[in-house]
Amino acid sequence: MNEIKDIATPKRTREIMERHGLTVKKSLGQNFLIEPNILTRMLEVAGVNKTTNVIEIGPG
Repeated sequence: MNEIKDIATPKRTREIMERHGLTVKKSLGQNFLIEPNILTRMLEVAGVNKTTNVIEIGPG
């Protein structure tokens, strides 16, 4: 599996959150992208590669 597919799974997302002491709060409307094909397509359309810096801007 490539790096994108390794991270975009429910199991891997839970592992990362647990490692960093994070929890999900439904009241905050939190969502997680766990479909690797959608993630791959988003990166392709955005022109992101291994040298691209990406900043996620949240709704808050």
